[in-house]
Amino acid sequence: SFITHHTMDMKIVYCDDNIEKLLGYKADELVGTSFYDYHHIYDSSSILNAFKTLFTKGQMVSGLYRFLAHNGGFAWVETQASLVKNPQTDKPQSVICISTVVSLVMK
Repeated sequence: SFITHHTMDMKIVYCDDNIEKLLGYKADELVGTSFYDYHHIYDSSSILNAFKTLFTKGQMVSGLYRFLAHNGGFAWVETQASLVKNPQTDKPQSVICISTVVSLVMK
């Protein structure tokens, strides 16, 4: 598994180092990019529905989807995400994701 922290529009602001051994990226390669850049086009509908749930209910589990690996292949991944609220305003300010890789990278 690897952890990512995102702005509310899903730009990655932090990624832990586990992603390198799982998907081949250096953690800082993903910083500044969008989470939405890494899923397979055929999984777009289910990913968008999962994130609609996140933004309405405060948390979600994605179900399996294909995540783009550094080498150009895809691995099956499941993501659990939660909104992080500002303690003063109680409004969502960011997103934390824990993504579990459940298959090896496929070409």
